[in-house]
Amino acid sequence: MLKQYLSLLLSKFYSKQESGEVAKQSYPSTAATTIQLTPSDGVTNKEMSYTPPSDGYIVLRDQGLPQRSSYLISGQYAEGVARGDNILFDFLMMTPVLKGVPVTIRYCGKDSVAQFIKNIGGG
Repeated sequence: MLKQYLSLLLSKFYSKQESGEVAKQSYPSTAATTIQLTPSDGVTNKEMSYTPPSDGYIVLRDQGLPQRSSYLISGQYAEGVARGDNILFDFLMMTPVLKGVPVTIRYCGKDSVAQFIKNIGGG
């Protein structure tokens, strides 16, 4: 009886459809802001800090020159790629970020590009 009562009460305030709509708020939007990166010479790792203006994602695209790693670090999230000497490949990484929490971006590739993508729901 209590279970039915709670279920009825919750259904008045929070439906499955609303649950789906709430979940979509964390999806990336279609608008991206380019983060200006200092060009890399392909030999020296570059590192910078970026503070997101809202919740969202940071995307880093790096064309791998013979360096060992590239990464994104934000609060509790870290994502990176390590590569061996003289192995060339392109990669793309995307990590969630929180408003106001600085993100470390490390890269060393040809034509590296970083973008901030806001969540659909803002934040």
